[in-house]
Amino acid sequence: LAADSTSTFDLKAVGADVAPVKMTATGAADNLTVTAAGYVDVTAGAVTDLVKVTSVKDATITDAGDAKALIVDAGGDVSIADANQATVVRVTSAGDIAVTADKLDAALAPTLNAAGTVSVDLKAAPVATVSGAKTITVSDDDVTLKTLNATVKTEATAIDLLGAKGVATLKVSGDQNYTVEVDGSEVDSRTGDKLT
Repeated sequence: LAADSTSTFDLKAVGADVAPVKMTATGAADNLTVTAAGYVDVTAGAVTDLVKVTSVKDATITDAGDAKALIVDAGGDVSIADANQATVVRVTSAGDIAVTADKLDAALAPTLNAAGTVSVDLKAAPVATVSGAKTITVSDDDVTLKTLNATVKTEATAIDLLGAKGVATLKVSGDQNYTVEVDGSEVDSRTGDKLT
């Protein structure tokens, strides 16, 4: 579909079965809004400002690489393959959230809210907010992430920070048991011998 400066696509009658609808927007749009009745796979590499996707089932963001903001609300799993320039990221999923490594490089304070597992690799974010169940895995190769706000949901959850070596402050909420995995040598060398 050709997108103009601001485009909205409402895919009510398609994508409700197992195979996702592939939505490819071409053209240099500022904003793109997609609402799908079922599974959707969005490619919107030329959208420059906002990509907003709402899906009743799974949502895959194959390419939103030039957008400054990404907002996703899905009734199933969310997979993000490229949102590399998005400084604003807000994702809500009734399932799992998985972000391909090195694909949320510009996100400054992302919010990822899943009913299931979360796996994300960050670079520019000094703070992140993540909610999930079973496992929450956060990595940060550039050691920029200093504060992680985590909420554990519905069952005991492992919070894996072995790849987020700069986290000095971890705030955990929720009414479930949790475990936190950190590298003790990194706590000693990078965060002044403490994790609060």
